[in-house]
Amino acid sequence: MSTSPTEILSSAPHPGENKIKRALRRLAILALCMLTIGLVSFAAFCIDARGFLPEKQFNERAHGASPDVTSIALLGDSWIATGDLGGNIKHEMANTGWVVDLVSFGEPGARSKKIYQNLFAHQDREFSSRPILFGEEAYDFVVVVAGVNDAAGYMGADFYVHHMALIIDAISKRGSTAVIVELPEFGLEETDSNNPVGFLRRRIFRLLFHDSRVDVISQYRAALETWLEIHKAREDYILVDFDQVADDYTKHTDLYKSDLVHLNEKGNVALARAISAEIQMRLADKGGS
Repeated sequence: MSTSPTEILSSAPHPGENKIKRALRRLAILALCMLTIGLVSFAAFCIDARGFLPEKQFNERAHGASPDVTSIALLGDSWIATGDLGGNIKHEMANTGWVVDLVSFGEPGARSKKIYQNLFAHQDREFSSRPILFGEEAYDFVVVVAGVNDAAGYMGADFYVHHMALIIDAISKRGSTAVIVELPEFGLEETDSNNPVGFLRRRIFRLLFHDSRVDVISQYRAALETWLEIHKAREDYILVDFDQVADDYTKHTDLYKSDLVHLNEKGNVALARAISAEIQMRLADKGGS
């Protein structure tokens, strides 16, 4: 049975159809490549974010400044960089007769890892806190407020403790007393990342390192306190119990700004009072006043 020329022409692929198929094939390959690159980049981003820094060695132990002046440095994230925690501490100390020289080093959004890096950053770099370790004289006290961004990003209690330990150890080696503010209460359950990448990473880290638990503040606190207990003979530190300021965020919302994360002026005064009281007790123990 023969096939007519008309039937042969009707069964052959139309040239336009071939072009569409080739274009769709290219688009599928391109989309697959972009998806692969995106997944690899996201994985690299997460691995880098969760990377644990090694300890940096330095031989810079120094003596304190004038015995007539108590020198204090504040080190941390936006809890240091914004508000007037330093001014409130000076005010609280002055009320009981202490003369204080105080400086602040805070980087908004910084996790404990970045706060440690800032201690060694060149002095010309923004947010460098190099004078704490490499200034001419050691500060008597270095107040550390860190961990809010670690908890908010669900970086893991091990990540938080590792870098806090590096910070505390460096301050102690310098000859200063580390005043560690316990990981503060804040609206962790009410906040989230506005960045799509951060949003996704936050949920992945929460699943991987916290068994999908949302409120992890107590877990981070317990991990750091365990480390401090083990190393208490080696480190010179004061631990400020944040419960003196707010034992439960939901019961003390009047101490926080509308962003649910940072203290307002009333909250800063309460925290400054708690920090100052601990420092004054240590000074009294040393025979000052």
